[in-house]
Amino acid sequence: MPAVTEGDVVAVWRALTNGADIDERGPLGNTALGLAAARGWDSVVLTLIGGGAALDCVSVTGRTPLLEAVIAGQLAAARMLVAGGSRVGIQLVTSVAAMIAQLEKDARLTSEIEEDWRDFLRCLWERKASGERGW
Repeated sequence: MPAVTEGDVVAVWRALTNGADIDERGPLGNTALGLAAARGWDSVVLTLIGGGAALDCVSVTGRTPLLEAVIAGQLAAARMLVAGGSRVGIQLVTSVAAMIAQLEKDARLTSEIEEDWRDFLRCLWERKASGERGW
């Protein structure tokens, strides 16, 4: 969906109301949701989730929108995707754990940011322990 390339939520909404394919793939197999999640365009992510975008589509690089968000450090987008029902797997949990390890090494980042990611990881593990859909 070309409208997503600028992160313009109004353009995305217009495209959707005009019948654009919400799950159209770009040259690398990414969908609009994967791109918005990786770029941290939270309002676009919410619009696409609300519009029925496929949450767990995989790009040619093997990444889902949720994994794209985590790798790009977009915690808000990652939380939205999990709340929206994205599947959570071991690759994602491993990526979050690696991000936390990197945060611990990077003294420029605040402990608050590191704790936010730890809370997210705890949420993922609790979801697994409860047997919630998505594992």
